Amino acid sequence: MPKPQVSLGSWAFIRGPFASEPWSLERVLDFAAEAGYDGVELSGYRPHAHYDDYDTPEKRQALRDMVESRGLHVSGYAPDLRHVPVATTDTQTYMVEIAKCMAFCTGVRTDVLRVDTGIPPQEMTSQEYAQIFRQIAENWYAAAEAGKPIGVAIHWEFEPRFIVNKPTEVQRLIDAVPTDNLFLIFDMSHAYMMAVKGARQTGIIQTEKYGIVGLGRALQEKITHLHISDSDGTLYGDGVSSSHVALGHGKVDLETELYYLRQNLMKISWWTVDLNENPDPVTAAREAVPIVRAYMDEFDLDQRPF
Repeated sequence: MPKPQVSLGSWAFIRGPFASEPWSLERVLDFAAEAGYDGVELSGYRPHAHYDDYDTPEKRQALRDMVESRGLHVSGYAPDLRHVPVATTDTQTYMVEIAKCMAFCTGVRTDVLRVDTGIPPQEMTSQEYAQIFRQIAENWYAAAEAGKPIGVAIHWEFEPRFIVNKPTEVQRLIDAVPTDNLFLIFDMSHAYMMAVKGARQTGIIQTEKYGIVGLGRALQEKITHLHISDSDGTLYGDGVSSSHVALGHGKVDLETELYYLRQNLMKISWWTVDLNENPDPVTAAREAVPIVRAYMDEFDLDQRPF
């Protein structure tokens, strides 16, 4: 069996140091190919791949051709759904946008549709929390079921900046959605900030005794996509979400974490290098490729029995 493939998240080149002068998607694709990546994970935030800008089969085909002409493939799609946060949007309205996202996914040949819970953590009553929790579960059930016939799965990337950001909450929400088409994106920087730091958690702070490994093993049955990243233990900017430092420059013991999670990682087809808000993603992205491939070799990840 082949090793997992390595992709690069395009969002690093429209945020942080590139917020005022973002790279075009074409430039990111050229860079990813030149740096040795197998694919890209597409940001749906403009000026990159917003689904409304690719609203016909012809436009989506042209985008796919643009990616594949450089020898790349699309590992996943992270759409801009800020206008329909899953936690507070009714299912009918939410599904209109999800249908567009899924059409985009099939057009560029990816089965990974990335989602989040959409609103920041905040103090609320138990009744308010229960209502939000139910709305998320109902919306993701509808989305996951709609994706089955076309081969697109819902992948939740849990992180400190959004509600439902404690380890047991993540497990509880996954259990509350009765579908086999909802999965988890495991971002190692977010996992560190959640499981080690308890970042942005309201009420009682909840961490994991064994940190990233403990969280990964607790959720391993649902983890099907990896964002390989590192953390310096801080939140970026005004304390929004996890900082993503260059691999090997933070507090995440990548070798140890990957070793103890290797059995689950063998099942994962794509490892995406996530450098969100990194101050120098160009250098960090170049350095990441040999680091990631060395870990794959070290842990014999080409021997996947799945």
